Amino acid sequence: MASLEQFLDACEISRLVSDSDDSADDRHSGDDIGLSGSEDEEDAAEEDLDDDIDSLYDVADTGDHGQPEKADVEHSETGESVDEETNVFQGKDFTWSRTPPKVARVRRENIIVRLLLLVIRFDDKATRTERLLEDKIAAFREIWDKFIGLCQSLYFVGKAVCIDEQLLQFRGRSGFRQYMPKKPSKYGIKIWMMCDFATKYMTNAKVYLGKENNEVARGLASDVVCALVQPISGQNRGGRKITTDNFYTSVDLANQLKNKKLTLVGTVNQTKREIPHEFKPARQRDENSSIFGFTKDLTLMSYVPKKNKSVVLLSSLHHDSAICSDSRKPEIIEFYNKTKGAVDMLDQMCARYTVQRATRRWTMAMFYGMINIAAVNTLVIFAHNMRKDQPEKKIKGKTFCSELHMIW
Repeated sequence: MASLEQFLDACEISRLVSDSDDSADDRHSGDDIGLSGSEDEEDAAEEDLDDDIDSLYDVADTGDHGQPEKADVEHSETGESVDEETNVFQGKDFTWSRTPPKVARVRRENIIVRLLLLVIRFDDKATRTERLLEDKIAAFREIWDKFIGLCQSLYFVGKAVCIDEQLLQFRGRSGFRQYMPKKPSKYGIKIWMMCDFATKYMTNAKVYLGKENNEVARGLASDVVCALVQPISGQNRGGRKITTDNFYTSVDLANQLKNKKLTLVGTVNQTKREIPHEFKPARQRDENSSIFGFTKDLTLMSYVPKKNKSVVLLSSLHHDSAICSDSRKPEIIEFYNKTKGAVDMLDQMCARYTVQRATRRWTMAMFYGMINIAAVNTLVIFAHNMRKDQPEKKIKGKTFCSELHMIW
């Protein structure tokens, strides 16, 4: 019967487990600064580690291939013997294992992965306390910034981008966990993203860390958009079109983006003070009717999709009242509908072949989310290069993710 130490030595991870056990006693020794979402509180995974080590005994007792330890010594009908040490059926010319090799390999790899995930860390614990005073995600900041920098340097987005938020599913303890009832996950880590509308490539992202110093941020939406568009701003990089929803869109934001050589198209919250009363829902307005308002640089439009309802959009790209003949909708709406869903589509692509696993550590939740985004971005770059060499070849996401070993 294989012991736990022999099993871990075979997997080459006994050192990791021993290091984790040695540091388990001082995980909370003076490093807690009172933040519920700090990495030191997330380090309290000792109970999970004990549970997994206990489960290893069960697997180790069954042998390397997961076979039961005891078996019948001899079968009366066939007369074939069973080797008690190797737990295999020994015939005259063949040796038969009780468990398929593929299943045994998967079981062994899953145990290795689970143990590695329990002990993995993303920063230097010695300097974490000081960094946490200024940054809530100090435990993950370094690897996150490197990841965003690589995404920006490896691919240039197209002429139109979309800005929206993604919610990484997480229900553990964190000082910046958010509740968004309209999202499928409800609870998680909110990340603002900028994606290319054509390829869904994520080029910039920012984690929402909540209120700072218990103060409500003024102009938060404009600050987020200006921070995300920084890589594509300026005289040499400008000229791109930004699509946002009613949380971000405002006249002030459109003017700020104009100075950065960028244009804005997005829906507007009808409660904003710059919206005239005539642009709001009214019974006397006909269905499919539109109202336009113009300034030197901006166009405000109100469209009635059905009775007693209206949709208001602001655009610094369009400067006329053009209507599409087929749909009878303004061109502003047609452009918005075409470019608005890039971040949502990225979220769907990440969820289709996700590496997400249940965890109580917010750093691991962000790590899983980063791997999912990296897989989509890698697929976009791979497909772009493949079209140059083999334009007729089609790439399937499942095949690509399988080659990346993301499907377990």
